[in-house]
Amino acid sequence: MGPRAFLSVYEVNLGDVFVNEVHKTEVVIENRGEIECKFELMPNERAFGKMFKFDVERGVLAVG
Repeated sequence: MGPRAFLSVYEVNLGDVFVNEVHKTEVVIENRGEIECKFELMPNERAFGKMFKFDVERGVLAVG
């Protein structure tokens, strides 16, 4: 079996967002597969896509 990546949440509800407000949330990626899992965040070209920042945009998840 190959890599099996799972996110800790299915959906993130930001609620009411105000201009220049900073909102932080944590989403954990876990590899439940039998080999390492490479991941990469795909660029979001929508109007507000560039407003979002992520600490880690790509990497390799070890098994477990």
